[in-house]
Amino acid sequence: MAHTICAILPEERMVVVMGLNQREDGRGWSFEDEKISLVRIGQAIRQQLGR
Repeated sequence: MAHTICAILPEERMVVVMGLNQREDGRGWSFEDEKISLVRIGQAIRQQLGR
């Protein structure tokens, strides 16, 4: 993996890990943007599971 990030979501009792190979838009990695995306993904998963 070129870039791997994780988010620990204690309120959801969840750890979300994402491996990213490359960006399609040619921009550099934004740790803050990717971390926010992970939190949103974790929240969406929690919602789908009905937690």
